[in-house]
Amino acid sequence: MYQGHATGVDGAIINPAGFTTGYPALCAAIAQVSYPVYELHMTNPAVRGRISEVARVASGVITGFGIEGYRMAMEGLLLQ
Repeated sequence: MYQGHATGVDGAIINPAGFTTGYPALCAAIAQVSYPVYELHMTNPAVRGRISEVARVASGVITGFGIEGYRMAMEGLLLQ
């Protein structure tokens, strides 16, 4: 995440999978970058009772659209 500042990254897409909860350092890193970060899940974690901690610091969250979610995230970044 931090290297993105030095290299001029315009945005990021993260699929945190098993890191959705219990990783405060990941959330802190996302919160500290100036570019938009979208959280993406191919399935909907809420259906399984998972509440994402990453969502609190992400610019947006896309869930449940399968592989199409990646295209949606890219389009969202292009609109930022």
